[in-house]
Amino acid sequence: MIRCEKCSKLNDSDAKYCKYCGAELPKDENKEELIRCPYCGLLQSSSNFYCLSCGTALNEEILCKFCGYPLEKEWEYCPVCGAKTKRKIREIPHLLFEGGYKLEIPRNIPEEGILIGRYRMPPSLENDIRLMVSREHFKIYLSDDDYMLVDVGSTNGTIVDGIKLEKGSPVKLQNGSQILIAGRIMAIFKEDDVDGQKSI
Repeated sequence: MIRCEKCSKLNDSDAKYCKYCGAELPKDENKEELIRCPYCGLLQSSSNFYCLSCGTALNEEILCKFCGYPLEKEWEYCPVCGAKTKRKIREIPHLLFEGGYKLEIPRNIPEEGILIGRYRMPPSLENDIRLMVSREHFKIYLSDDDYMLVDVGSTNGTIVDGIKLEKGSPVKLQNGSQILIAGRIMAIFKEDDVDGQKSI
């Protein structure tokens, strides 16, 4: 990849002009190396200290969790103790709605959580169904690395895995939890690991 000196955006390594601002790109010596975040899998500049998506430190030394030996990123096994070293690439947690619409839940949620209501529902939703969802329907927040959902006093309620929530009573979301919003809109909470990646 080549970084444009005018707008600082990345372009394909064979490009001569920036696809964002049209400026002439620097010659081959300024090609930028890309790295993949070991946590979320985002491909980005190797000069980044932290992942742009999930905030994971990118250029820190990786140590074997079992024996503490310094590891190279491409090693699949620790040469000292034989432990697997590839981290799982995790999908960004999200609500998956009928029809395939994904509402991503950032890993760096603010402490107070994020409010989800009518304006964050799938765009294809019919208006009369959308209006059944309160403007501030429920909140998702982190508690000790667990995603929690709490109804914030919605008019038509929230049901998680068959249990109707009372206002202010949080429930822990599991991978695959089914959320029925306002009795009409089904969403599934997903926090899967991407297939084929080995865990450390």
